Amino acid sequence: MFWFWFVVVTLAVIGWVIYSKRKNTLTIEMSTDQAANYMQFIGIEKLVIEEKMQDIVDYEALKGNTVSVTEMFQKIEAESGKDAHEYMEWVLENYGTVIPANTAHRIEMQILGCKMWSDNPGCFERHLQRRDGNPLFPPERRVVVRKEIEDAREK
Repeated sequence: MFWFWFVVVTLAVIGWVIYSKRKNTLTIEMSTDQAANYMQFIGIEKLVIEEKMQDIVDYEALKGNTVSVTEMFQKIEAESGKDAHEYMEWVLENYGTVIPANTAHRIEMQILGCKMWSDNPGCFERHLQRRDGNPLFPPERRVVVRKEIEDAREK
């Protein structure tokens, strides 16, 4: 009799575990074309969100908000778990200890694997790369906004 109840309780526990895992999932049945359209929609929405986020940091940089390089890299290492010490030294050598908010955002995205610049930039985009957060330029010219980058790519 013990084995009977042991098997019943074991099956009940296994059933409960399977059911509890299943109730937190969502299954959507769709055709391949619908799935492709859905993925395309997600990609477009992701680009729109990225552009809005870049516009926000551009606005903050135009207001004069800056970011400490050491604090930025501490945050990156804490959140991503990546060791970015060598890259931090390069940023400190080239930009100094404080950089505009949008430059910090571009550097962070680059470390995390997102491309902010073209692989083969033209002369106009390359000049914007030189200007971006560079202490050799006056403060108002160090801020490069997304619209300038898009215009440079079109040229």
